[in-house]
Parts: sequence; structure tokens; C-alpha cells
Amino acid sequence: MRFALKLDDIELVRYVMRYLENRPVTKKQCAYLLGWHQFGYDDDYECDNDEIAKYPINESDLIPESWDNDDDIKEDIIDDGKDNTNDDDDEDEIEINDIIANAQLSESFHNLATDLDVLDPKDPETDIFKEQLIDNMKTSNNVISAKKQLAISYVNAFIHAGFGKDKYMCSGQTVKSNEWIAKNKAKGQLASIASIGSIMLWDEEAVNLVDRYFGSQNENQIRAGAYLAIGMSCSGMRSESGVGIALLQKPIENDNGNVTTLERITSIFGLGMAYAGQANMDVFDIISPCVNTDEPNELSSIAALSLGLVFVGTCDSEISNILICDLLERDSKRLNDSIYLYNALGLGLLFLQKREKVEVALEAIEAFDSINKKYANTLRYTLESLAYAGTGSVLKIQKFMSIVGQHFDSIHDDNDTNDDNKDTTNENEQTGEMDVDNNASGSNNNKPKSVNPFQAYKEERKEEKKDDSKDNDDDDDDNPNKW
Repeated sequence: MRFALKLDDIELVRYVMRYLENRPVTKKQCAYLLGWHQFGYDDDYECDNDEIAKYPINESDLIPESWDNDDDIKEDIIDDGKDNTNDDDDEDEIEINDIIANAQLSESFHNLATDLDVLDPKDPETDIFKEQLIDNMKTSNNVISAKKQLAISYVNAFIHAGFGKDKYMCSGQTVKSNEWIAKNKAKGQLASIASIGSIMLWDEEAVNLVDRYFGSQNENQIRAGAYLAIGMSCSGMRSESGVGIALLQKPIENDNGNVTTLERITSIFGLGMAYAGQANMDVFDIISPCVNTDEPNELSSIAALSLGLVFVGTCDSEISNILICDLLERDSKRLNDSIYLYNALGLGLLFLQKREKVEVALEAIEAFDSINKKYANTLRYTLESLAYAGTGSVLKIQKFMSIVGQHFDSIHDDNDTNDDNKDTTNENEQTGEMDVDNNASGSNNNKPKSVNPFQAYKEERKEEKKDDSKDNDDDDDDNPNKW
């Protein structure tokens, strides 16, 4: 099964599952593996004759090797395989599909946590930060800063991920959760609401906890956190109810024009997480219109990243063309902004582990060489690294190691500074004033030189360290200003 997933061969996956028809336990284990890889497999699918001929299964293949010497067991297994039409088998098929869709993942995780006796919620301040052990600190009397509240919300979301309850947001006490939200400000409120999605991971019941925050008046941070929580809670699941699209489509489309940009961004990213790896065309129809120059840069970049998440590893030419054309229409000088790294990552995710299939996209991004050389290399390295991720390609590793040895930013800055040096050199030749002064003083440094800015910066740093070391030697070791 692992080889079939590595090869991304759906027919070979179906062959393995047919081969395990009389081994229900092993088949369920493979089903969990398919669910973990978000592989689109349906156990009710009927293979055609060509596929069966390509991967035939003999009756002897269905019998374990350890039973080869027992003819009675052989006949029983073969007869069971032929008459495998009872109600119990129908229930097994439904269960297999549920396992692959991760519909039972939350319940299984809760059962495991109960068996390990780790289901009781923890307090981030006392159980994680251990503030009660620090002397001269009384958190009950001190005012907690906004950053600390934000940190507590993040830690609380991570340590209770998938457990379904905590001491703040999912404790079952509405008053307590409202008090915690009121203690936070702006981004802290967004994070505290979104943490519900992490706590209720793989559980559609998160909708019941988040629903009351959708109608929050004049609190766009709270509504944005609610949209993000829906996407997080539905991530990794294949549900026929379509909760993600039903709740997140309207704020993304914003037909009434009363939805803020922040709410739309969290809705887009939430929808991308909810349907990651599912290649859902309905999600494409919702998100793709947001990838254009008319939308805010942050929203368009997050939309590009979300498309990459949903269609990861599909090598979809239509989506790659949309992302590349959108970048070509942007201001070439603004492409170096960090926000456009999301566009590069979204484009790279389309070719994750697809090796040579990325060559077409690499040829397409050569158009950026004349527009913005630095961003062209960013796109090229991102696509190649993701396309060969996990492949162990020695040639690619050697290439990336040589790139790591280069100073990426200084290379492009050096090209710009060399052009500037040429301009200043021409100015000096016209005036001649600096040369006359230098010759009069006996200096030989009047010749214009092209200086590598990174090398000059290193020399300056060496001189500064020498001066600092001399000063520190003269100072007393007990001087607190030394440190």
C-alpha cells in the first residue's frame, strides 16, 4: 500500500484493497493509511475488466502462506470469498469508507485519550508555563498583557488539539468562555475563537460551539475567528454534508459588500484547510475569482495558497496558469514583498512530489527573469524543492546545497549596487574634483572600484568586533552594562 501511495497509482491502490478482501483487519489498517494520506478511494467502486486484467488476483493469493498446508482452511476461505454477501460485510464496507473519510477519527482519538487517561484538560499557566514555581510572581494580582493572553490562547489550542474540551473555550460554561474572550483584544479574540477549531479537530460538532459567534455585531475579529475555526475543525475530513462550503461560501463571495477583508481572508483560508487534498471543484469555483489584481494583495495571496492546499499534488494546469498570470499582472517591484511568498507556495504545492511534471511550470516562470530576477529564482527554487520533496534525489540535494552557500539577497543587491557604482563613477570622471584632492594628499585610493556590499559589510563587522573586544577587556567583569 505504501508503494502504491508513493507511486500515486489509484488502480494499484484498488488492487491492494481487493487483495485484502478476506483480511478485514489488515484492510482496515490500510484504510487508516489511506485516510491519513487523504487519498480519494471509494470501497464501493467496481473495477472494469481492463483494470482487473491489469492487476489479476488468483484465489490462492487470498490465502496466507502459513495456511498453505491445510486444505480444509483453503476451501473455507475460498467459499467465504465467493459467498461474501451478508449484512455484516455491508457494514464493514460502510466502516471502511468512514475510516478513509476520517469520519470516525475524532471518536477513535477520544477513546485513545480515555484509555491513556490524558483527557482531563490542562491549565496553560500552571501546567505548561509553571508560573507558580517562579518566585516573586503572582499572576492573580498582576495585569496580564495582551501578548501573554495571545500566547495562552495558542498554547491552549495546541495542548488540547482534538481532545474536545479545555478550561477556557470548550468547558461547557458559556459565561467562562465569554469572560476569556473579553480579556483579549483584537487578534487575541480572533485566536481565542479560532482555537475552538483546533480543540474540536475532526469533529463536525464544532459548528454548534461556533455558531453563536457568527452573529456577533460590530466584532469582525470574533466573526473572523469563527470562520477560521470551522475550517480547522473540518480539516482532514471528507463529509457529505459539506459544512465548510455551506458556512464559508457567503462571506467569501461578499455579495452584500458588508464583509470585511479580514473575515474574507479567514474564510478563504478556512475553506482551504477544510478541503485540503480533496481537489473539490466547488471550492475552486468559490476561491479562484479571488485570485486577481482587483482584490487586496493579502486576500489574493491567501486565495492562491488555499488553491494549492485543495489541489495539492494534482499538477492542475488551469490553476497553475491562473496563479502565474496573476503574478505577471502585478507590479514587478512589489513582487519582492513577503506576502507574495504565499503565491509561490500555493503554486509549488500543486506539484508536490511530482518530479519531472514540474518542468512545464518551470518553463512558464522563465517569463519572470526579465521582470524580477529575484522573484523568478524564488518561484524556481520553491517549485523544484516541493516537486522533489521526499524523493531523495542526490542531484537536487547537491544543487540546493550550492544554493544555500550563496547569499541570495546580497547577490541581487550586488547587481543593483554595481549599476549605481557605474553611475557615480561617471559623475566623478566629469567633475574630477575628488581625484585632485586625493592626489594632493598623496592618497592612492582615487580609482573607482566595484565593491561587493556583502564583503564590505563583513569587514565593518570585524572592525566593530575588534573595537568591542578592546573595550570589554578594559571593563570590569562585574559591570552590568557589559552585558
